[in-house]
Amino acid sequence: MKVSKNIKNCLLFIAAFSAFQQASLAQCNPSDFSALKDLYASTNGNGWSNTASWALIKNNSICPVGADLGTLPGVTLNNKGRVSDLTLINKNLTGTLPTTLNGLAELEVLNLSRNSIGGNIPAAIGAISTLDTLELHRNNLTGSIPINGNNL
Repeated sequence: MKVSKNIKNCLLFIAAFSAFQQASLAQCNPSDFSALKDLYASTNGNGWSNTASWALIKNNSICPVGADLGTLPGVTLNNKGRVSDLTLINKNLTGTLPTTLNGLAELEVLNLSRNSIGGNIPAAIGAISTLDTLELHRNNLTGSIPINGNNL
């Protein structure tokens, strides 16, 4: 009887550890990582204010195991570990917005105001169906705001 209790406790520990490990791994969604990496590259991430905190993106080509995108300044994750808010106000972003921003498929808030981003607003932003707040003022962007059935 004592042996079966030990086995039961061991199985409970394994199940709890496995659930914890899966939750940790979910904090670095590959699609979110790729979109953030593209944003970093296309907006001169090396010149951003507080760029050292973005070393996770700068120094890796894929999501490192156990990495947490929620530790990046300006990034908030939802309860599924996906980027839901990206707010980089007055961080010296220059260049253009990447067309891959729709990789942030659960993004609700995108605030890149008060930077020096130029070029057209990518149509891919309009493909993010969860996006309900888009703040791009005080940049050098051109073109219209793409709206494809989201809540903007």
